[in-house]
Amino acid sequence: MLDPSSVVDQTAAAWRRWMRHVTYEGPQRELVRRSALTLELLNHSTTGGIMAAATSSLPEHVGGVRNWDYRYTWVRDAAFSTYALRRIGLTSEADAFLSWTLACADRDGGPSIMYALDGGQPPEDSSGRSTRTGRRSPNSSRRTGRDAADSTGRG
Repeated sequence: MLDPSSVVDQTAAAWRRWMRHVTYEGPQRELVRRSALTLELLNHSTTGGIMAAATSSLPEHVGGVRNWDYRYTWVRDAAFSTYALRRIGLTSEADAFLSWTLACADRDGGPSIMYALDGGQPPEDSSGRSTRTGRRSPNSSRRTGRDAADSTGRG
């Protein structure tokens, strides 16, 4: 039987060992280290995918039409995360994401705007927007999400 206290101690020791790879020594060092920890928690260690956030969806504002799903890897956003990881010395995490993204793009014949953490394509969103291209499918006439916001000039 596992001793809970021992498991907590082992977990804390493992995270301290991981944190030794963070080489950043500039301003706000502790905040940067906390951010690195958050990025690592969003990293899918099996594939290298970096999840956008630890939530399924967040509305742009309460009651608004934009409600994005953050359980996936949004390649543009993850590229910024990868840049940050590389800058603070976490090159293996950055390299794993780049390798995973390139493998997905090679397999699919080009990059997608987002991927599921297993490298597959998420389902089409409720507005009919393709997760591969970001464009509405020809069969979708509904103007929701980004398209509705874009028509107001705010998107």
